[in-house]
Amino acid sequence: MSLKRLWVLCWTLLVFLGVIVSGSEANADVVMTGKDLAFETDRAIVIEAETVTLEAVDYADFYLIKEDEAAIFAVSEELPLGWSGSTYFHLGPQEISGGRWEPSTTSADYRVSSEEEVTIRLVERHVVQTWFMFSLLGLCIWLLVLILTTA
Repeated sequence: MSLKRLWVLCWTLLVFLGVIVSGSEANADVVMTGKDLAFETDRAIVIEAETVTLEAVDYADFYLIKEDEAAIFAVSEELPLGWSGSTYFHLGPQEISGGRWEPSTTSADYRVSSEEEVTIRLVERHVVQTWFMFSLLGLCIWLLVLILTTA
């Protein structure tokens, strides 16, 4: 086997492993446990508790929806002091049941509180798109370096 073929094989394996590790990490659930949790996310929110108190804010109109239940809508409110956006939408505080809640917005700030310790999992909603983007990026990097080093 020539040195050039060995280089291409090693480079291909390195990029392939990089795409696998990066894609897996990007799609991995984020898990939080506590009685008072604050986070910003665009992922689905899985609440492992019977009920919790939820509060959320964002720049744009948004809602949360749970399968087989009605949606909860944020309402437009007057801008609070220190808010940098031109609009302000607020949801809660409101008691909600556990389970998987899907947000409508790209990202919002959430606060979940409970009398007892609760576990929250943030689940990637766009797994296929994430894998596609990492694969496309890996292919571009693979081709670029291959072209630059074998030219």
